[in-house]
Order: sequence, then structure tokens, then C-alpha cells
Amino acid sequence: MAVALLTTMIAGAAAPLNPNYSADEFDFYLADLEAKALLIQAGAENASRDVAAARGIPIIDLHADPSGEAGSIRLNLPVIGPPSLDQLPRPEDIALLLHTSGTTSRPKLVPLTQSNLCISALNIRESLALGPEDCCLNVMPLFHIHGLVAALLSSLAAGGGVVCTPGFLANEFLGWMRHFRPTWYTAVPTIHQSVLARAIDAPDFRVPERLRFVRSCSASLSPSIMSELERLFGVPVCEAYGMTEASHQMACNPLPPRSRKPGSVGLPTGIEITLLDEAGTAVPAGESGEIAIRGRTVTSGYLKNSEANDAAFCHGWLRTGDIGYLDTDGYLFLNGRSKELINRGGEKISPREVEDVLLAHPAIEQVAAFGIPDDRLGEDVAVAAVLKPGMTVSEIEIRSYAAGKLAYFKVPKQVLFVNEIPKGPTGKVQRIGLAGRLGLSPQIQNRSAVQEAGSDQADSSNSIENYVLQLMQKFAGSRLIGIEASFFEAGGDSIQAGIFLADVKRRFGVDIPLAAFNLDATARYVARVIKGSVTPVSTTLVPIKKNGGNPPFFCVHPHDGRATLFYPLADHFDEEQPFHAFQALSEEALRPTAGGIERMAGTYVNAMKAAWPQGPYLIGGYCFGALVAFEMARILFLRQENVALLALIDSYAPSGPAPSFPGLVPRLLFPFFDRAFRIRPLLAYISHFSQEQKKQYLLNLIRTQMREWRSSVSRVGTGSYSLPGRNNDGGWQFLPGSYAGSAVLFRPTREPLGFQRDPSMGWSRFVQGRLDIESIRGYHRALIFKPCNRLLAERLNWHLKRCQQ
Repeated sequence: MAVALLTTMIAGAAAPLNPNYSADEFDFYLADLEAKALLIQAGAENASRDVAAARGIPIIDLHADPSGEAGSIRLNLPVIGPPSLDQLPRPEDIALLLHTSGTTSRPKLVPLTQSNLCISALNIRESLALGPEDCCLNVMPLFHIHGLVAALLSSLAAGGGVVCTPGFLANEFLGWMRHFRPTWYTAVPTIHQSVLARAIDAPDFRVPERLRFVRSCSASLSPSIMSELERLFGVPVCEAYGMTEASHQMACNPLPPRSRKPGSVGLPTGIEITLLDEAGTAVPAGESGEIAIRGRTVTSGYLKNSEANDAAFCHGWLRTGDIGYLDTDGYLFLNGRSKELINRGGEKISPREVEDVLLAHPAIEQVAAFGIPDDRLGEDVAVAAVLKPGMTVSEIEIRSYAAGKLAYFKVPKQVLFVNEIPKGPTGKVQRIGLAGRLGLSPQIQNRSAVQEAGSDQADSSNSIENYVLQLMQKFAGSRLIGIEASFFEAGGDSIQAGIFLADVKRRFGVDIPLAAFNLDATARYVARVIKGSVTPVSTTLVPIKKNGGNPPFFCVHPHDGRATLFYPLADHFDEEQPFHAFQALSEEALRPTAGGIERMAGTYVNAMKAAWPQGPYLIGGYCFGALVAFEMARILFLRQENVALLALIDSYAPSGPAPSFPGLVPRLLFPFFDRAFRIRPLLAYISHFSQEQKKQYLLNLIRTQMREWRSSVSRVGTGSYSLPGRNNDGGWQFLPGSYAGSAVLFRPTREPLGFQRDPSMGWSRFVQGRLDIESIRGYHRALIFKPCNRLLAERLNWHLKRCQQ
């Protein structure tokens, strides 16, 4: 991409776009840019291809040469029009076009000239004292001004080197530092935090030998993170301040021996900075005002947007929308933002853009999007919505709707349903501070399902709610949970839930199906069902972990059909990674039938696409569920959908390795020996149960195992014996076709008794693409429970991040 950008900027203007955009967003950007061609890697399937074809925009396929030098590419150039003059670009020619979100629904188009970019690159070179011996490790995307100018162009301006990685991969970063031996790297604060977390836990970490400084930009870096980074690497950390309209950098803390002031973004770098009051008059040093800039790196104005230009430019100064002050030494300090843009880890998101999408939803009457505090990203997206009279809709439905029309990082992390959206004296929605007015403090936003004693009980005087809450606490291991907290997140499981629902039916005469309770396992929901204000509805998709801006991970249940088994595993997933699981709605759905897995996979694909219409699709399955997940991936692949991840969690392929026993008696006793080896994780799992709960749990487990054992006995001597809970046969009569994509297999280190060891567990016969095999310490059942589930979650998180880069 680096070479393609440089090539394009010499021939004309480049407009790099985020590949995570939806088809609607690509349609807007390609139209707004009046693009003459779309340049895309050959073989890469992306919504932009279809949009360009529909608009009649020629497509230039980029062919990389893996055997050549870094960046060796070949372009197949269609005939677009008459060739331009064979000359080098002039300083005033536009080299780069980038959209930057505004507070209106229309993103603003920023033209940056050859001169803007070259001068900015030289300014960064001077401020960081870069030279030919320097090498930058770039982990920032090249569709963003940060990576494009700060990492790539400044390195070229210094005659130095730049390593263009495929993006930030936490597990690879320290290895890259050792291998490429960079002298510096630049990133947003969220990446620095991840580097810190990985380095602290890495047993073989050592300080990179050539590293001389670290740079941070695009969002505020907390002083504590800066201090920890400097202590970790033993080099200075320079915080900078930039924006797209200024060709990136406007200010930067100088390197030693000059002073770096904590909390400051440094001194102006080749640009003038002043502070203006509301009338546009400069304020003296030490007083706060709106930061304004001018200089040779600043754009001359937004394209095709006179309204934005009138608002942004004042007497030759560009107003940034940020509030700050200059001290007597000329160092710039930021106090906050006057703009309503949401700065999600460096990605600027327009609230109006999110609102315009959600206002098209048939159930929403009013909506306001705003930023909420986030410890990791700085800010994230939330919306307050007023529903139309008589309409009902859930949070997950709103987020799924938004996901079909917006890039994943713009999808609201939280949806708050309100009777009225708070407004200012003039009737205008005041998004700044809206999170606080609605009570969405960081503590409330991130609160755990396990609350302090009585913290939510005081929120409601309703006797039914309080009674249901006390009853729920009894069955969730006596853990104190809130009225809005999930029974399963508080430690309850499906068996305890079944006992709890039976008690509810006995006391109130209301039958709540377990499949419906799985979707909203709160005391408030149960109380509303008892009072008749809602009717229980069962769906096959359960939101185990709702929040997070990344594409969700969809996981298929094991042979017992329970989705709630995945709550302990989801607890260890990254904060930004949603986790949804499929559940069987009836015992009938779990009975082995010919073609049953294919039908189940088709049903689950439809449910998944309803929740996440656009993809990419991240699919997994545990035990029996891996068979269904495999067939789902095949269905999507044949439809030419983007399956970014297929995770097979401890599952033998059909007709895979079979148990080998030297006689009938050992074969019949095998299930008991196999379970005996899993007794330790089982005891750990039920350790917090009450005596009555342990008794009920073990009785149910014994009944289940006896049913499986009798089933296996009935097949002895018939040639169709299958290990209970394994996938050799089981009566499903499933033999899948080959899958042309790639997959990752997670298998435990302890083999079941009697099994012949096969690293691929038989899947190498069916996966035509790459098959990665991950070994996780433990037994089959232990993989999704403590302590092994943490190890499984870490590896799953790594693969999820890798496939989303």
C-alpha cells in the first residue's frame, strides 16, 4: 500500500479508504471523490468492488510480487482516458484527499497538496531529529493521516527506513521490534497500552537495542501510560498533536536535552498556533481559548463545502475546535474538545452520521449520538433513543441495524432508551456532557454483573422485582446481583436457571422457557413477564457479551444445545469483542437425523445474517458445534461471503480418529473412565455452589451420562459406536464437503482414552486452505471453564484480532 500510495500521488491524487467501510459508505465516498479509478489488491473481495462496478468506475488490480523486493507491485491498468502530460507534479497540485467527519451529516473532504505533505514530512523530520540511520516500525493504517505522514513520508524525507506492517498485532509487536530493530515507532495511546500489557507479561522481553524514542499522537496520552512506557523501554516518549487539515503534526514535545512538559503536547512544529475567544480575538498566554492554526501545511479549504469553510476559517486562521492554552514558554496544553466529534481511539466519528442511520429505523422517533468515557479508547459511541408510541425494540436489534449500514467502529457500544432526550435552552441537543447528564459515568458504563450488596435493589420499590431478585440470588450461588444484571454473568448456569424457572412457575404460575430466559436473564425481565407486560420470546441467538465495536464472534453450542456454557469463556474476551452464541430451542432440534446438521447450519446462518448482515463473519463451534460451524462456513463461502475466521474448538472431524479398545468390557466402561479424568475441572466449576445446588447438578449430570452410556451400549457390535459427546457418528450421518477457506483448530493437550493421536483431529481431510493447530492445556470439558478457558480466550482473541486487521 505504501508503494501504491506514492505511485498514485505522483500520477494524480490518492484517496485511501478504510477497508472496513460498508457498501453504503463506499458508495458515498467514491461518489464524493468523483473517483477516476479504484485501486485494489488482486483477489481481495471487498464491498468497494461491487460499488465501483455499479458506478462504472474502472478497477485497477494490484499484483504483489512476493519474490521481489519489498513493495514490488504490478498494476493492470485499464484504459481510463487520454494520458496526462508526462511531467512531475507541481507543489500546488493535490496529492492526497481525505475525508474528516464533521458535526453535520456530510463528512468534509480535505485536499492536501504536494507542498503541504512535503513540508509536514520535513517538519516531523526536524522535530524528531530523523536521519538516514533511523528506521520506523509503522503499525498505523495507511488510510489515516497519522501513519501516512508521521511514519511513511517523514521517514522518506529523512532518507531512513520504514517497516510497513499489516497493522498492529499485539502478539507480533515485540517480535517485530527484535527482528527489524527500529529506532522509533509511532502509535495511538490504545496501542501503547496494549504494548505495555504484552511486554509486562512477556517472560523473554528485553529492551530493543536500537530504539531511541517512542511517539504518540491522534488522541490524548495519559501521563501514567507515558511514564510506564518510558520505564519499560528506557527511552523518551514524545506526545504530538495533529489533525488531517494540518497535514498531520502541529505540535510535538522535543527530544532531550530540551524539556518535555508532562501533560503538554509540546511546541509548534513549523506552524503558527494561537488561541482565539468566541469573537475570534487572540487571548494572551496562560488563558484558555480555541486553538487555531495557520501555515504552509494547512489545507486551503474543504472541497465543495463553503458552509464548513465559513465556520472553520477566521481571518486566515483555521479553528481546530479544541480548547487549550499556551504557557509562557510556548508549550501547548489541551483542556478538552469543543467539537462534538467522538474520538474513538483516534477515529473521529460524526454523531450526526450515526443519528441519520438510526433515524431510518422504523421504531425510532428521536435519537442523539454522543461520546462516553472509555478507559481503553478514550471515548466510545453511545446513543439515546426515543421510541415511537407502541413500538418495542432491543439494544442488540438497534446495534445490528447500525452494523449493516456503518463501519464497525461507528456502531454504538451502548443504546439507552429514554422518554426524552435532554436539550439546552434553545431546544438544541447538547451532546457535549450528555453522557454525564444521562448517568453514563465510566463506573456505570463498565459495571460488573456482580454488584455491591443492594446497589440496585434500592432502584425499584416493586415488590415482585425485589422478590424475583432475592430468588435469583439464591440460585446464582448466593451472589448479590442487580435487577438489570445477568443471572449467567453473576455465576449461574443452565441447570441452576432451570431450577430457578421451575420455582418461578410454581410460585407465580408463569412458564418462562429457558431459551427465552437465556436472552434476557435479569430479574427485571422475569418480573415483567410475571406481571404480563411482556411475552417470552425464544430466539436461537444469545448475546453472551453485547458490548464492543468489533465484528461479533458467533459460537455454536455443543451437543446439549446450551449457549450459556460460554459465559465463563466470554468473560476473558477483549472488551471490544462481542460474543454471541447459538442455542437449540428444543430437544427435538438436537435429535440426530439425516441432513440435520445441514439444516441447523442453514438456520443459524440466517439468524447470524439478521444480526450482522454485512460480515466479515467470525464463526466458531465447540465439540459438536464445530461440525455446525464448519457447515456454516461452507454455506457462506459458497455464497461468496467473507468468512474471516473459522474456529474449531476440540472437535473430531466426521470419520476422524476412532477409539481403539481391545475388548467389549473396556469399550463399555470407557465413558466412565473418560469422565473420571475430567473430575478435577468439574469440582472446580461447582465449588461455589450450595450443597443443594451441588446435589441437583450432580444428579442431572449422572442422568445425562447414563443416557449417553445406554445409547453407546445399544450400538456395540453394530459398527456404529461413537464416543459420547464426540463427533465420529452420533447418528447424524454427516459427511461434509471440502472447505476452500482456512481454519484454526483448538485442541486440548490431554487426549481422550483410547484415541490415536492425530494433530489435525481428522480436519486436514476437509480444510483445503491453511489449518492452524493450537494446543491448549487441559481436557475437553475444561477448555471452556476455569482455568483453561483463559488460555483458550487468549488464543482466540489473538486470531480474532489478526483476521480483523
